[in-house]
Amino acid sequence: MLRRPPYLESLETRKEMERHINELFDMDFIRKEGHNEIVKITTPICITGSDGKYRLCGYLRALNNYTKADRHPRQAGKSQIHNQDGFYERLSLEWNQTKLHEANQNYMSYGNK
Repeated sequence: MLRRPPYLESLETRKEMERHINELFDMDFIRKEGHNEIVKITTPICITGSDGKYRLCGYLRALNNYTKADRHPRQAGKSQIHNQDGFYERLSLEWNQTKLHEANQNYMSYGNK
């Protein structure tokens, strides 16, 4: 459970945040969590838009401490194409029904050297 003090906000921002939170409680979009009613991971913050209205957002940076990194990252595009050398001779032009000049077919091959 993540316990941290609230961010320092102005009185106007706090009132607007309380109004947003109470409105979300009334619509049953959010609920209180735990026995002491604290937020587990997200910290609510208000962001002022260009029109001067406030928007309630969740600050999810603390969530990065709980998420696991990807164990199998994707390869870069060029290395994926290089690993498929010999598997694909050229793109299937019949699928898209595109006519290609014979001189340009070598530009459409995978793994050209």
